[in-house]
Amino acid sequence: MQIRFDVKEPAHMALRSAYEAGASSANASSSRYALYADKRNLVTLSDDSEPTAMGVPAAVRALLASAIPHTKSMTPERAEALWVGRRKLFFKPAAGYGSKAAYRGDKFVRRVWSEIVRGDYVA
Repeated sequence: MQIRFDVKEPAHMALRSAYEAGASSANASSSRYALYADKRNLVTLSDDSEPTAMGVPAAVRALLASAIPHTKSMTPERAEALWVGRRKLFFKPAAGYGSKAAYRGDKFVRRVWSEIVRGDYVA
């Protein structure tokens, strides 16, 4: 069962106060996390042709372009080009969170690269 509510509502003031005092915690639902935290969405949103095809207005596309770094999926076909340009890139697992298994391209060697190529990463 999923319960949805807004902690700004007066009826939930006790929960909000407990959260702000550090006496409770809250987590996003796993389905919402999977939808919004999946970095493959950045690939779609950073390629203007995708939002254009979806009918996203030009003003929103301009905002996306200004806020989302150009992102590419790691594929075997892109591996060599991404290796060559790695020093200017950051690599993150597509479904990871925080900085777990994330790498700055100017800070790793071929051994780490082989893990990235085999994994589900975005650059």
